[in-house]
Amino acid sequence: MIRSYLKLMMSILFFYSVVFLIGGLDQFIIGYTVVGSLAVAGLVYVTREVSSQKILRFVQLYLFIAPLYNLYFFIILFRISVGNLIWFLPMSLGAFILFSRKMAIIYAAYSVLLIAAAITVLSFYGDYFNQVSFDFRNFISFTEITAFLFNGLIIMMLIKYKDKINVLRNKQLSVKPFAQPDKKSVDLIIKENEDDYLAFFEKLDEKVKGEKQFKDSNLNISKICIDLNSNATYISRAIRAKGYTNFSAYINTLRVNHVKILLQEQDLTKVTLFSIYTEAGFSNQPTFNRVFKQIEGVTPSDYIKNL
Repeated sequence: MIRSYLKLMMSILFFYSVVFLIGGLDQFIIGYTVVGSLAVAGLVYVTREVSSQKILRFVQLYLFIAPLYNLYFFIILFRISVGNLIWFLPMSLGAFILFSRKMAIIYAAYSVLLIAAAITVLSFYGDYFNQVSFDFRNFISFTEITAFLFNGLIIMMLIKYKDKINVLRNKQLSVKPFAQPDKKSVDLIIKENEDDYLAFFEKLDEKVKGEKQFKDSNLNISKICIDLNSNATYISRAIRAKGYTNFSAYINTLRVNHVKILLQEQDLTKVTLFSIYTEAGFSNQPTFNRVFKQIEGVTPSDYIKNL
């Protein structure tokens, strides 16, 4: 779905490149639009075979760069139209849907600061940009209409993606207590289908361990469900088939093992324990200390003394 959004943006920029070329606008404006289209096309290409988690990192970079890119059009069109401000809206909405409310607020504040900076620039160099935008006057109605149409399409796509995430989460939460099988029944199901669950676990482990997704402190089973196109129940059973009690135990084991590797490889006189356990995916020291002792049987400090 994320790649579909990027493909749509690539198509929109290519569309405007052709329109501006046919309209005989300034070569720099045409080139600027073509470069934007090619940049997004490159992003689509490099994310064609990567995991959802890595794609999200590219999207974070895109959400940071896109407002900067849009800023040029905002500046040259400011005196004849402010309709292109709508291009900043999907950025915050996308951050809210793909990441969190906090990220949406950050991107919204970032966009507002950029717009404020642009208005400040216009107050000093407005005449220059007004001359550049003169050729746009014959296209302004067309660009405003298409901007609203395209952004409406983008927003509908983002809302649809949000609905898919909500459906997945609701399925995970919709199983009522009385409908849940007891532990013995689950163990029997796992035993009867052990080969399938273990084969799926190898696929899971390749993603989570092989690609070091466990280092993401915000990693949860919902993200894994999306990444592997599966559900929480099947993933949990695959993890139990491998001998782990639950998803958290599996992730924490990977994180503790990574901490042990870092403790062996790094000079503890030059790095802090904080940098090590955060690198492994732990968000705070109390959790790290509790999990480490639970898995290793000793506290991190005692373990370090025995190195």
